[in-house]
Amino acid sequence: MVGMLRFSRRGNERFARNIIALRDAGLPHELMDGPQASRRFDAFEFGDDVEVYFAAKNGFFLADRAVAAMRRLACRDLRSDVR
Repeated sequence: MVGMLRFSRRGNERFARNIIALRDAGLPHELMDGPQASRRFDAFEFGDDVEVYFAAKNGFFLADRAVAAMRRLACRDLRSDVR
């Protein structure tokens, strides 16, 4: 996992609900203001009107691509077709 970085303008209700859900589920996350996040993630330049959270253990997993990659590697390593 590479983590999840989410950001929104201050006052966004959906963003606030996400933070509450993370907290209620006991999922670790870091809250930052825009300038703090810009210093940490230098590919982004957030303004003062942005709030950010980073959840290092969260993210998206594309199962179909992962299974296809594992199948390709198994076929290559075993020199056989894997079904």
